[in-house]
Amino acid sequence: MAQLTALLYAVNLLLLVSFHVLNRHYSPVSNAVSDYGVGRTARLFRVYVVVGSVAALMLGREVWMASPAVPQAVAWYLVAMAAVRVGVGVFPTDLPGATPTRAGRIHLVFAILTFTLAYMSIAKATPFLAGAAPVLRPLHLAAMIGLAAVVVSMKGPLRPYFGIAERLFLFATALWFLVAALSFAGG
Repeated sequence: MAQLTALLYAVNLLLLVSFHVLNRHYSPVSNAVSDYGVGRTARLFRVYVVVGSVAALMLGREVWMASPAVPQAVAWYLVAMAAVRVGVGVFPTDLPGATPTRAGRIHLVFAILTFTLAYMSIAKATPFLAGAAPVLRPLHLAAMIGLAAVVVSMKGPLRPYFGIAERLFLFATALWFLVAALSFAGG
């Protein structure tokens, strides 16, 4: 089961990369990844959301089965993250310059919850998993820096750099989850 979880995280990471290849109309520096959920890559974005949600549920199962070696709270964070991540795919974001919509505001709430739960999972699990997979420590640090950068670039003078901050967070967390899944798979 852990191998399938790792495979899903690898696919999730490949989907994240594919947005940048398939839709070059968005800037990786300024546009949010959720912008790929509107327009020609919308269907692929929904696949990305579903794959990531299923992977999180499966990793939550791995963590649950590993308890007490890894705190059960991590499993609950992953399950909650999987659930709220679905909202990111159901409610499209508001593109830059567009009039804010109810769906866009709901999307933002789900995205914030997803990012929060992802980081909580990583922060809580890293001390328990890093012995078997030391690369989790620098990935945790990258996720922490990325999340802080996302927060400070959401509004104000750093807003033009939101996209790069978000990508730092998303790629760091995607890699962290992939490595964690591989550690459960024994690889």
